Parts: sequence; structure tokens; C-alpha cells
Amino acid sequence: MKISGQATVNTHTNKIDLVHIDSIMPLEPLAFGADFWTGYSFDDLVRLQGVEPLEDVSTLAGGWAEDEDPDEMLAEIYRERG
Repeated sequence: MKISGQATVNTHTNKIDLVHIDSIMPLEPLAFGADFWTGYSFDDLVRLQGVEPLEDVSTLAGGWAEDEDPDEMLAEIYRERG
């Protein structure tokens, strides 16, 4: 089931205290792993997952700020871990 709504989180425990449910909808079996081995066709998977054709290849470009150095970011991550 897919449940949509709003939740109130306890600021002391960071756990959900209250949930207001707006809707409950059944999920396709593939959405939660059931029937994994049933051998869906490629067309079935596209339909179940709601995949749309890529209209504009440029939407795949970018995603990294030009003024950010990926090597420096990784170095900082490793510094913070250590």
C-alpha cells in the first residue's frame, strides 16, 4: 500500500508522533518486490514503472556546480570521516 499524508515528528526523539492519512492506494506487485522472478517483459516493466522517453538529452548534462572541485569534496569527506 502507498499511504500519503502528513506526519508530525517529535523534536526530541526524531520519531513520528502523529500521522494524518490523506489517501491509501494499492501498489503494483513489482513496486515492492513481489513477483520479482515472474519474468516481466520489457514493455511490462516500462508500463509498471511509468518510464517516459527521453525528450531532451541536455537534461542529463550538468549536475555539478562549476565552482566545485570533486577531488576537494572527496578529500573533505575523508577528512570528516577520519
